[in-house]
Amino acid sequence: MKSFLLLAISMVYMRHEDVEAQSIETFSSGELSIGNSYLRTLEEILGVLPKRCKSCCYGGRRYRHGKVVDTFPRKCLHLYCYLGRIKPYYHGGENECGCCMFNGTMYLNGQSVPDICVRITCQDGQWVSSGLINSNCKLCQVWNDPFFVTFDSYFYQWHGKCNYSISQKHYGLSESFGIYGQFTTCPWTSSQSCLEFTTFTDSSGAVVQIDHLTSGLPVTINSVLQTLTTTIQTFPSSNQFFNILAWKWGNCYIFVGTQGFVMKACRDKLFVWAKLVLSGQVNGLCGHYNLDQVDDFTDRWGNMWPLSGTPFAFPNSWKTTSQPSRCPVASGRRRRSSDPENAEDPCQADQPELDNIRAACETLLTGVQWNGFTPSVDSFEYAVSSCVATVCTMNQNGTSQEVVDEWKGRMQVMLETTVENEAVTVDFDTLDNTTTTSSIPETSTMLLA
Repeated sequence: MKSFLLLAISMVYMRHEDVEAQSIETFSSGELSIGNSYLRTLEEILGVLPKRCKSCCYGGRRYRHGKVVDTFPRKCLHLYCYLGRIKPYYHGGENECGCCMFNGTMYLNGQSVPDICVRITCQDGQWVSSGLINSNCKLCQVWNDPFFVTFDSYFYQWHGKCNYSISQKHYGLSESFGIYGQFTTCPWTSSQSCLEFTTFTDSSGAVVQIDHLTSGLPVTINSVLQTLTTTIQTFPSSNQFFNILAWKWGNCYIFVGTQGFVMKACRDKLFVWAKLVLSGQVNGLCGHYNLDQVDDFTDRWGNMWPLSGTPFAFPNSWKTTSQPSRCPVASGRRRRSSDPENAEDPCQADQPELDNIRAACETLLTGVQWNGFTPSVDSFEYAVSSCVATVCTMNQNGTSQEVVDEWKGRMQVMLETTVENEAVTVDFDTLDNTTTTSSIPETSTMLLA
């Protein structure tokens, strides 16, 4: 038996030099692993060996055979455990340098991440944004005070003043990733609410929070106040291989998570893009995302409510367990809410007054553009409808003209930001793939060295 094991091990190391097509694989545990049929065969041959003979110690931790133990992107280097020894693998060859890491995958200099909602390219070890948005992703929008456009393009208003799931995985109260919004009374009208805080949680363990009401739009990541610039920054999570990216885009901030969400946070507006792979998996105030409006109003307990411009039961079901003192904490599962189906429209103006307000809002927003681009028909209508409802409640509340005029300026900025997004949205499949995409987008081809 001993002779057989020695022979098997010697054959392993002899054949090890000839292996040419290994890969790094991502597992649900968040670990990276070298894996192919050859290694699996070795594990079967050497299965009689104690596990301690195949694992490695590195950095105070023990790693199983085949697991990546560390990465050095600027050197394009992975270290991994191979039969009890730490081995190097140079992604692209020993002469490569200036690689970048995202979501467990290493990219060579000049390569882009092909399957996320914004275009980022590795340039000499640093991620760089092209300023482009992927048209294959679906967009949800939150306009202050507040109005929502779901991933499936349904427009409605909701003026709750608590913390809600804007979009999260599935239906639970403690899912692994999601985007949450806390709303409070708007400065200009007590009957409507505005974004107070937005929280972005990623299953990598990273937590982002944006303060919408404080000047400068402060951002904390993992409870640390950050100063974001136009340079893309990588922020650590609970797993060294899976980090989020963040940077400043105009007067807004972009956050790229590992699970398919990209968020653009501005003072008065929030944009959330979701990859198509998330269709049927995410829910919240952005609707049940599945490319079909009919079930957009699916509540936390899986009940489907009729579509409405002023819903109540559906959005109210998406309260979270983390709430300000003014709000009740979300409770456990129940069959169907006893809440009323719809909320009362805060605007009580008669039709002639509404017509006058609408004409004024159309005049206000008609000239809004970005670099010569004008809003799409849908975006213009969303903005006008939001403007009409807000001006109506301002008039009812006796809001001063100075405050009304200040808000109108913010409304124009919200629409301009929307136009910018539309102008830079392109089909990534049409871009030049010869210099920007990895030939194997979700795994890194490697040689065992």
